[in-house]
Amino acid sequence: MAKIDKPTAVLIAAILLAIACAGGAVWFICRSRHGPLCRGDLFRRQRRFARQSRGMEKISGRGPAAKDIGQAKAVYKQSVYKQSDLFLFVCGTPMVVFMKNPFLHMTFFFLFFQVAQANAGDVPNYIQTFSTGVVDWSRGVVQAKGEAAAGDISVIEKPTRSALLDEAVEKARSNLLETVYQVRVDAATLLGEVAAGNETLKKNIVGIIGEAEPVVEEIQEDWTADAVVELPFSGGFSQLVLPDRITRLQSITPMPSEKDKPSGLVSKSNAGVTADEKPATSHTGLVIDAKGLKVLPALSPRILDEKGEQVYGASYASREYAVQIGVCGYMKSLDAAAAHERVAGNPLVVKGLRTNGPALSDIVISDKDALKIRGASENLTFLKKCRVIVVLD
Repeated sequence: MAKIDKPTAVLIAAILLAIACAGGAVWFICRSRHGPLCRGDLFRRQRRFARQSRGMEKISGRGPAAKDIGQAKAVYKQSVYKQSDLFLFVCGTPMVVFMKNPFLHMTFFFLFFQVAQANAGDVPNYIQTFSTGVVDWSRGVVQAKGEAAAGDISVIEKPTRSALLDEAVEKARSNLLETVYQVRVDAATLLGEVAAGNETLKKNIVGIIGEAEPVVEEIQEDWTADAVVELPFSGGFSQLVLPDRITRLQSITPMPSEKDKPSGLVSKSNAGVTADEKPATSHTGLVIDAKGLKVLPALSPRILDEKGEQVYGASYASREYAVQIGVCGYMKSLDAAAAHERVAGNPLVVKGLRTNGPALSDIVISDKDALKIRGASENLTFLKKCRVIVVLD
């Protein structure tokens, strides 16, 4: 079954509802005083028409082609009524049954939306919700909302619109700071824990939060103001909070291919890999299917093999790319992740086996998949450029 999104489902439901309403309207108009169905029951008119036709045949011997033009016109008019009534009966009855049964059409639309949502697939963005705000890990932003009422501002006269909005923005920034402190830096540490032991970092984070721009500002009729502020991970924020072990991009020297190596020598990374397991084409990124593992996203996660050795992490990433787009991305749809511009082309898709440790941010993949990643120097290039996406529930 083809996948449809929710707006399309709403549009289809609206079209079906309009058709049903139009059909019901046509039916009731036809049943009105001047409608073609006001002359009596369809079957009764059919019997009357048959009796008239037989009577005319006895009078003229030629049926509807009698000399009496008036009777012939009456027969023709009855025939037209018969055809139109039959059409309305066949087409209108299902619509009337549908419209006159609220339980039926409510059930229909409920089932339709359930099927539409099931076929719409997962929403691509992975959003983590806290009491003070949300983190959209797919977009790489943190959002928080603030509300202000007239009584929140200490003024004698009625507060101005700008004063209300300013108060709402300040409350939103306060909530944004609390939300940012709940972001996980790595598997072991929350950002709030790091900032608590580093006054300079804490001061800088507060400064960045204070410059967060509102993306929504509204004043309601009851003089309450709402504001939503947003902070992107990229740029200055990531430069502050990402681990120092993420260094600047170094030049990458391609590894010699197997055919250029002396005979009898096999690289350690390719040991135990058969010919059909070696990558036939270069990959443009890495997609890790971690659905069902209950992974908690982090700014600097690690990908490990079954022996606990690191396959990807902060030490593999270039700081330039990590600051711009993050160490890795998070999404909820495997198809959307594979088609994302971050890894688009020919991404290598591997399955996560489990998480490592109680923090649930580091992901373990099979040794076989780890060898696929380590088996080509080209893969080191896209790892340096942080072309990695983790797919979560």
